[in-house]
Amino acid sequence: MSIANFDQNQSGQPRQNEDAKSLSDILGKLPCPQIPTDVELPRSKLPNDAALATYEARILQIQRTLQPLGNQQRGQAMRGRVIRALSYLQSRTLVTTSVPRSIFTKTYQLALFCAPDVDWAAKSGPIIGASDRKIREVLGIEHKAGRALDTIRRHGMIVPFNPRANGHRRYRPACGNAPATGSGFSLLPLCLAIDDLESLVERERSIARERSQLPTEIRSLICAARRLLKPFRGAAWADELADALNALAKRKENATAAETLTAIRDDADSLLADVEGAVGNLSSETSIAQPSGEQLSSLVDTEAPDHNTGNLSSLDSSSGLAEGRRTDRGSTHQTDHRAEAQRKGLEAEAADTFGIERSGFAWHETSRIFPFSSGMFSFEPRPTLDHTHLLGASLQVTQRTTATIIGQLGLEAATIALLVAGQHFADGEITVSTEAYLKGMMKKARKGDLNLGHTIFGRREKTVKPKPSIPN
Repeated sequence: MSIANFDQNQSGQPRQNEDAKSLSDILGKLPCPQIPTDVELPRSKLPNDAALATYEARILQIQRTLQPLGNQQRGQAMRGRVIRALSYLQSRTLVTTSVPRSIFTKTYQLALFCAPDVDWAAKSGPIIGASDRKIREVLGIEHKAGRALDTIRRHGMIVPFNPRANGHRRYRPACGNAPATGSGFSLLPLCLAIDDLESLVERERSIARERSQLPTEIRSLICAARRLLKPFRGAAWADELADALNALAKRKENATAAETLTAIRDDADSLLADVEGAVGNLSSETSIAQPSGEQLSSLVDTEAPDHNTGNLSSLDSSSGLAEGRRTDRGSTHQTDHRAEAQRKGLEAEAADTFGIERSGFAWHETSRIFPFSSGMFSFEPRPTLDHTHLLGASLQVTQRTTATIIGQLGLEAATIALLVAGQHFADGEITVSTEAYLKGMMKKARKGDLNLGHTIFGRREKTVKPKPSIPN
């Protein structure tokens, strides 16, 4: 009899356990080595077969040290972490990695497909042993499944597992004390690199918070306050609050750090509450003129001297805006506006198809990030249709192709695509014509893989990197 089928009674005599436990359940309660999670996934497609072999050899070396049989609870926890990370990465255009969005999407679909929790903590990792027909169904593709899996493999997301010479795949789930077996591919790299995946998610979330969500929240709060003040334009109290809003908007334009933007968002939050309080406390007789003296004094210090509208801190200290005083009515409305602002911020981040918002690109940066365009013409505050067509003509792109790009990507994204192509051509990084290169970009856009934000982010980092000092 095995140790799984027996225990002892109080007299010390062995007896058969009616609830026989599998070896995996027993091992799960014993101390055993954790799966190492410090592997780094490639940040781009592995350049050649040698790089691919080197990467996969490292994965196989680690795999040899793992327990053949996985633990249910650990596997469930690992699967949850991987799926949560991939769920975010496949739904955004990322700027700190050049791995295409479609690769994360297909890997996410495979992770959902590989359901047995125990495999996620086993030596094999989650095994992809399904047929070509099933893989095409899971990935939503029409071409050969092997080609799609090879592309995912060359980005380091999967590795071969007991591959057969004929390329056929199979899978047999773990049963009792027998681990899962099969042939095909394994998602083991995702388990070994879960820390790296989660770190990538946190970096991207932080960048999105700074470059997309917070600015959108601030704009939404300021717009809500301006809408409330619009009918009272010309009244002294309304103009003073409007000046504070203008100063806040100016602060936002010059802010880049998350801490600064968070402080501005909180100031906008408080300022909106004051605007709501001012407007909400007006009586119908005084609504066009100004609040009553008692109402006004609760919002603005009428004894205070005139303020410089460019100095928000001085205005806040005299008007009570920094303290964010609220009426009960204003508090309720302000909470609604805050929730609406947060919703818009999240929507703006998710809708950033090409990663432009996430990169924090501003048109005044054009000549610094794309130096070949210096001296052509100014794109500030935003490019016009004429400017984009002139840029296309200067790059020897036909008017028809330029119009097609604008129609497919939108004016601003199309202009940035032209700038990217022009800079690559000027740097000698493309050997084809700029028109052919742009057609390749449009093909990527149709697949959801055009990542302009990554290019912008990378070029900006390159331009601000300090030059090494030359020793005397």
